[in-house]
Amino acid sequence: MRTRMITFFLICQLGWLEGCSSTKVAEAPPALSSQTLVLDKYVHPLSRMEQIDAIKDCQEVGLRPRLVYGKRVVNGYTADVVLDVICANKYVF
Repeated sequence: MRTRMITFFLICQLGWLEGCSSTKVAEAPPALSSQTLVLDKYVHPLSRMEQIDAIKDCQEVGLRPRLVYGKRVVNGYTADVVLDVICANKYVF
């Protein structure tokens, strides 16, 4: 029984060493996609009634409303504002 345990332990050790000694060359990290910064003066958030109407429209056709948020600085603090409402499939998580 003891020899089996030692053999099992040695096999596990060799497996760990083999897994750690990979010869695969690391690939270069993927290039970042270009993004543009949209300033506050070009972003028009939805009003409360526009949000409610858009959510109701999505729910009437049997879809789930997804809100798209943006950030706006108000009195030195960052606030989330709703920029758009997208109707998505109900079963997508």
